[in-house]
Order: sequence, then structure tokens, then C-alpha cells
Amino acid sequence: MVEKTFSFIGSSVVSEAIEYLEDGEQPRWRRAREIRLVPSFGSLWVARFGVAALVAALAAATVFAVNAVGLSH
Repeated sequence: MVEKTFSFIGSSVVSEAIEYLEDGEQPRWRRAREIRLVPSFGSLWVARFGVAALVAALAAATVFAVNAVGLSH
């Protein structure tokens, strides 16, 4: 029987990992960037105003199109 030994992890990496675990350090997980997942109050109002402006523009374009075609009596 032939045994093949593969060494993917160096002994220095293993030693550092053991020292880290023996020291009892707790890992700190952080996001790469400090991004808020909840939008701010001001940005919600800006978004609402933008949607209202788009609806108003669509309504104005519809009224203009109806008058241009002559469908209103």
C-alpha cells in the first residue's frame, strides 16, 4: 500500500493558528465598508419627492397627449 502525503498548509501557518487559538482572542467581524443598511429619514423624503415628481410629469404628459390628439370633449 502506497501512502501519498500532500502538504497544502505550511507548518508556520499551523503554528500561528494554534497560538491564536491558545491566546483566546475573539475574532472581530466587520463589514468592508461601514454602510448603513437602513436609509436615513432625509433620503426617504428625497425618494418620495422624486417619485411624486415622476408621477406629476407622467400626468402632465398624459394630459398634453390627450389634448394634442383631441380626445377631450
